[in-house]
Amino acid sequence: MLILIGPFHYMSYDRKTKRMRVEYRDENNRNVPSKYLNLYVDRIYEAYYIDEGHTIKEEYYLYDTDKIDFYKNYTTVLPPNAVKRNEMIFSHYECPDGYVISDLEASEWLTTEGVIPCEIGGTESYAVEKIDYDWKPKPIPPGAKIIAGDDKPEAILPKLFGNVNSLNKGAALIFKIISKKTVDYENKKINVIDGIGYVDSDKGIDAGEIEIYNMDDYYAYKMLKPFSFEDFEKNADIFNFDSEKLEEIQKNSGLPKSWYLIIPSLEQTTLGRYIIEKFKDIDEKRKIDLIEKISNHNLRVLAEILPQKYAEEYALSEIKKGIENPSSVREIINKFDKYLSEQTKQTLLDIGKKLEEKIREEQERELEKRRKKQELEKQLEKEQKERNIEVLKQIMKQVNEEFKREGIKARVKMENYLDLAKIIANPTSYMSKSDFDKYIEILKDYGFRYNPRNKTWSIDVSDINNGFTLKKKLKI
Repeated sequence: MLILIGPFHYMSYDRKTKRMRVEYRDENNRNVPSKYLNLYVDRIYEAYYIDEGHTIKEEYYLYDTDKIDFYKNYTTVLPPNAVKRNEMIFSHYECPDGYVISDLEASEWLTTEGVIPCEIGGTESYAVEKIDYDWKPKPIPPGAKIIAGDDKPEAILPKLFGNVNSLNKGAALIFKIISKKTVDYENKKINVIDGIGYVDSDKGIDAGEIEIYNMDDYYAYKMLKPFSFEDFEKNADIFNFDSEKLEEIQKNSGLPKSWYLIIPSLEQTTLGRYIIEKFKDIDEKRKIDLIEKISNHNLRVLAEILPQKYAEEYALSEIKKGIENPSSVREIINKFDKYLSEQTKQTLLDIGKKLEEKIREEQERELEKRRKKQELEKQLEKEQKERNIEVLKQIMKQVNEEFKREGIKARVKMENYLDLAKIIANPTSYMSKSDFDKYIEILKDYGFRYNPRNKTWSIDVSDINNGFTLKKKLKI
């Protein structure tokens, strides 16, 4: 059975199995059993692609399979701008001695040099292209049923609402909600929002009265009434960027959260540039008056949109407010260099220099503070270690005295005094069971620990502050 699937990005071709590996690239981010598929090339009846000027193209295939339940997850509707392929050539490059060049290596050589060199027995030669499979479209059998994504939003929405555009590669910003409704279609719900705002899609920016459709988290829009310049002037208050108010409107609209993470300066700049570009024949003063209203007279935004008029004023206002970061100075100079007076540029450079010196001084103070802290920590650690060593010496002394007093034939010695101080107890002769039990009892009372690996009782200098317990009183 034939099934229309996509969109995919082609990855590679396997000469042995005659299958190509593709990556599923659905803009609606549908959950599918596997992101990567291996398709038999000889089962492809038709192939289509969308060329958006990128090296990697979106591919669609009319594929013959009996695994309908699996491939139904990848069904789609063929986009109106899809181009039918007349041929797909799968090939590889091979040296005269049979060595096969990898696709990546071949691509790099062909891109940079135009040829792929091979070195055989000290003689330079070049790899040649070998055709693995020359695919061409197949005629569709008469009466064949084609399964496509007719149940997908991208097929249903145009059927119900006419010529709609996908918003899944863009976003919309609503400034005023006119109406909201829910449309039922075959047990599915479609949320429809009519409002004033603008959309930023793969088709560019468009502003006016728009209708936005949401079906299974797939978004599309239709421009009901593109705004004229006069419409913008009448609705300037609606387009005014109060970020809290706008965020509340976006939440009430039910649009994706990622769309209403509003950064007013960016949105104002986008809309302002759109107005400048779209209404080139309108008087300059009227455009400036409108952009000033929309931007709340934000000098930063005005400088971004009309740098020749506002860059100098914006820079001076920032100087007056007090710039606190050298990166802000660099940003103003880099963006508006040719629109600033020499005096303003020099003032900015002087401010930037002072800020950088201040940061360096703060960094040096912080480094000095850190160095002193580390020195103090080392000194405290050294003093603590010395105190712990004195404790070890006293334990060693008292244990040896107890051994002598009890007639225990054993002795405690200190090892690695300057490096890693440790006291170790060892019998000096054979002991009876009662003497051995007494030997162990004394060691435990003084906090000795048994190490089964080397079968010794010891106390490390680091043990003194790490779980060390002492039942006997030290005479310190």
